[in-house]
Amino acid sequence: ASRARETPAPRSTSKQRAQAHKDAGDAVGTADARDISGDTAPRGRSLDDGGAVEGAGIANEASGSSSKAPHPDGCPHTATFRAKLLAIFSRRESLAFFWTACVMGVALGMIEAFNFIYLSELGASKALLGLTLSVTTLADVPVLHFLGAAMKRLGGPDALLDVCLGAYVARMLLYATLPHFGSLWWVMPVELLHGLTFAAGFGAACEKNKLLAPPGLETTQQGVFSALYAGLGTGVGALLGGLVAERYGFQIMFLFGAYLTATGWICTNLFSVL
Repeated sequence: ASRARETPAPRSTSKQRAQAHKDAGDAVGTADARDISGDTAPRGRSLDDGGAVEGAGIANEASGSSSKAPHPDGCPHTATFRAKLLAIFSRRESLAFFWTACVMGVALGMIEAFNFIYLSELGASKALLGLTLSVTTLADVPVLHFLGAAMKRLGGPDALLDVCLGAYVARMLLYATLPHFGSLWWVMPVELLHGLTFAAGFGAACEKNKLLAPPGLETTQQGVFSALYAGLGTGVGALLGGLVAERYGFQIMFLFGAYLTATGWICTNLFSVL
């Protein structure tokens, strides 16, 4: 009996100790995994440190699910976009400028849609047609280079927009009288006006957009201008030009375009003054 009492407790073997360490590690890993998934927070740890929230975000990203709730309307930016348009169109000066954009677009639409057809009917060669396009492109280069200095010298973009509209009127009048020049090659100096009608006009319009745009709406302002100039205005100009040219010919069409541009130009200045 005394020998039984004096017998020491059996020592744990190395295999048993390794198994105990493994079980403890599994328990810690399970707790960390539950913490990362956001199911439950481990005891003794507060969620205020953002660990569980960050872990939940990581888990959501991994699963491809979005943490944002869907907007009840299904269109979260509709009200904001309407507010932007209201802020832009509620300004009187912006309305006058957008009218100018439409006038410029009408003139551009008539020229771009029918100039080649008009010259072809007058007997222009394909080489001449190609060279006119080259001249119009080259005419833009110096204008764009000196655009900033020109606006500074003229007192701002408004004066340069007036130059643009005046150049549109002159350009279409010259197209209308081109058959009386004796040679179709006289169209080359006429095409140089493209530097004023397009490069100067579009550059001045971009600067005007920057001045008129409410804070934070510069891109929206530029988008509205482009839609009116290169979209609505150009489309209307091509449509009206086609209707007039079909009935009266291209010379009358260009005269009509010059008249429309001049009238719109005068209305722009009157609208700005009144």
